Amino acid sequence: MSKHNDSYTSTIKITKDYTVDYKPIEKTAFAEFIREKRKEYNEDTGKEISTSELGTMIGIKYEMFRKILNQEKPTKKRDCIIAICVALQLLPGEIDEALGLYQYMPALDQYNPRDGFITSQITGSPGLTVAELNQRLIQRGFPGLDIQDKRDGKKKNTVDAIMNMPYKVLELKVRTPIDSDYYYGDQYNSLSTRYDPFNCRCTGDMILGDPKRKKYIHLVASTDGYLSSQIYKIDDFPTSYKSLEDTGDFKDYFIELINAVNVEKRHLLGILDDTKNYQHRTSARLIGDSICIFTEEFNYSIPEMNEYYLLLLVSGKYQLKVFDRSAFMHYYLSEEKFSQFYGSKNLEPKEIYDSIEQLDELIEKSDKYSEESVKYRMRKRAFIRLQPHVDELYAALKNNQEYINNLEYIYDNPADTLRYYKIEDDFECIYDEYGEICDSLKEKIYTQADGKAVTITLDDIFAAFKFGFPSIEEIRRIKADYGSISAVFQ
Repeated sequence: MSKHNDSYTSTIKITKDYTVDYKPIEKTAFAEFIREKRKEYNEDTGKEISTSELGTMIGIKYEMFRKILNQEKPTKKRDCIIAICVALQLLPGEIDEALGLYQYMPALDQYNPRDGFITSQITGSPGLTVAELNQRLIQRGFPGLDIQDKRDGKKKNTVDAIMNMPYKVLELKVRTPIDSDYYYGDQYNSLSTRYDPFNCRCTGDMILGDPKRKKYIHLVASTDGYLSSQIYKIDDFPTSYKSLEDTGDFKDYFIELINAVNVEKRHLLGILDDTKNYQHRTSARLIGDSICIFTEEFNYSIPEMNEYYLLLLVSGKYQLKVFDRSAFMHYYLSEEKFSQFYGSKNLEPKEIYDSIEQLDELIEKSDKYSEESVKYRMRKRAFIRLQPHVDELYAALKNNQEYINNLEYIYDNPADTLRYYKIEDDFECIYDEYGEICDSLKEKIYTQADGKAVTITLDDIFAAFKFGFPSIEEIRRIKADYGSISAVFQ
């Protein structure tokens, strides 16, 4: 929920000669950070939370809380800093930043079970309160939040929320089903679905014990929204739920289970976002008015450089881009879809080369054994090595051996593309007794905003689907501007 704040930077910088340039953190840095985040919280929620009220939210009186914030009486309790951040709805990365600003406290450690659980609750439960986090920690068998120093007197109990958790959690497991999508490959045989984040599905199982009735309850939750429960005393089918609000007494258990499977899904999405895990990847997508073919690989020759080579082919022109992190999914997904799964991340290449000839000129101008010469030679080898990958996919797309969307595999009835583009009414579709499209107009004349008439045929719709056109508006515009749908592939 909170916005990224660029005013806080690392205080340790590694210089080019590998010496450490250390700059101590100002004592006021943490208080300024929290003040800024409190303002963002107030703007986002429409509330006016004061410093005093923030202290109350974590159970500390104003005067002591103010001294903790300003480090007049710095706390040694790491949980206190975490609780302040949770109260302000900060994300794990922001919590790490806050911990670093407060006497270099260690960041959240995903390999520490308690820290990992805290992270899962924060990311999986928007609006999570300090009291709810404390309750869930205790319920899972972890120590509750240790917020106040002993010198501050008797510790206050921050567990204000009454949670409906009458059962004992006996077991919780999260799994990634290795089904047909992974073992047999993409069932749609399409470039657009080969690396689709929707394929990252995870399922969680929780076994609850009911000591009063001597029975066991099996809960199942999946990242695709599936929720079910089954009581192991009655020979019955599982009960499925339409929403979390329908789960009754199991709601808080499902919240924990959903959080657990979402943590696993984020792990899978992280793997998907790094070509290092695939050796190299090649795909294509309609970007702007052209089909863009791209391939990426990690620099395995000198992995210490931590760089990725991405070669593009657009309108017959090649371009090599060098990134310091994997950029494949930025090109594979639309901006909206990438933001949905990975958030808004600006990714700019650190170097761009338009041809092998350009690299030859740079090599010629540099000293033979210099660092620059070695770098340009690596870039040239990458350019040459990756070029066949985009050339092969270009040929396969042109010869109808590969498709961005494979119409034959995705739809049994090609006319269902009219549903995909939501233009059944435009083409006056006729439906059979099962609700399937059985006939429609063969073409439709649209009028563009500039008054120009453009005729869109069913064949245009089929071709546009195969090329990955996102909407009927794009189909109409491309046909009007360029005369044919296939122009995007020229």
